[in-house]
Order: sequence, then structure tokens, then C-alpha cells
Amino acid sequence: MMMKELEAAISKIDKDMVEAWVKDLVVNKTFIGFRFQECSQEDRSANWKKISGINS
Repeated sequence: MMMKELEAAISKIDKDMVEAWVKDLVVNKTFIGFRFQECSQEDRSANWKKISGINS
């Protein structure tokens, strides 16, 4: 039963679906990931300056 469902799902994958998935991954998810890392870095930097007493 499960293998037949997997086969049916795989057979529905086409070029347009793959292109949409790749675009979402590269454009949206990568951008969001970079923004998250940037914000996290800013937070760590601000916290380090607060803890260490550095003003800049």
C-alpha cells in the first residue's frame, strides 16, 4: 500500500514542480536564512558589546 502511494506521488513530479521547488529553495529560503543569520550576528554582536562594556 505505502509503496503504491509513493510510486503515485513520484509519478506526479514534473519539470515545473521541480523548478518551483528549486526557486523557492534558492530565492526564498536562502534569503530568509541569510537574513536570520545576519540578525543573529547583530544580536550576538550587540550582546557582546553590552557584556564587555565596549561602546561603538
